[in-house]
Amino acid sequence: MVWDEGAGPAYRPRSGEAKAHNGIEPVSDEPVSDPRSGPPGGVPPWQVQVGAVLYAVWWVFVAIRLMQQGSYSATAWWGVSVWTIVIGLALYRVWRGGPVARWFLHRFGVGVGAVLGLGIVLLAYTLSERLAWDFSTITGPLVAVVLFGAGLLFGTAPARAWCPGSNPGNP
Repeated sequence: MVWDEGAGPAYRPRSGEAKAHNGIEPVSDEPVSDPRSGPPGGVPPWQVQVGAVLYAVWWVFVAIRLMQQGSYSATAWWGVSVWTIVIGLALYRVWRGGPVARWFLHRFGVGVGAVLGLGIVLLAYTLSERLAWDFSTITGPLVAVVLFGAGLLFGTAPARAWCPGSNPGNP
């Protein structure tokens, strides 16, 4: 890097190459899009929309169960409120085209949903004769499937294309 008087730092072109009018080497003649400009369109693809709704349904169920287990104490209210804000912000970022939030929610949904679902299936298999079919045993696998499905939807090609900074080779 060379200091250009009056213009600040300037980049020196490689030997034998022409330099652009601003001192930076041209890479191609195609227009460059700003990765901070946001998603390409106004409405996200249906994969992002359905994935966001599935995450919201998952969180509402988890929040209700946490509140019930915490006997609706102040600590339970505080924890559910904080995590509702965190999950809401993550879903907002995916809706607006945030690649890091999309990547995280994809990995979280697939990973935790698979482990939760497998754990519930193994637990039901080992405790099959003592298992009481109540609200928890019915909704547990449904919650795992909802979380896994939301994670899979955020890993689809249209969802990756919606987030401009996503690496298409690494969901």
